[in-house]
Amino acid sequence: MVTIQSLEVRFDVDGESDEHVFARLFAQHIRRWHREECDRKVREQLSHAERALGDRDQTMEAR
Repeated sequence: MVTIQSLEVRFDVDGESDEHVFARLFAQHIRRWHREECDRKVREQLSHAERALGDRDQTMEAR
């Protein structure tokens, strides 16, 4: 888990306020982070399930 204690962002842009630019960029990057985090969790669950199947096969063979 990451906690941001203090964050200062400055933009020098024409047409949009700093707040709008920050909000747009933050939303873009947080969506990407969230998608990657969900993908990581799915891979972790699949990996766990595959390992569990392997353990189950060995238990069945022992019977």
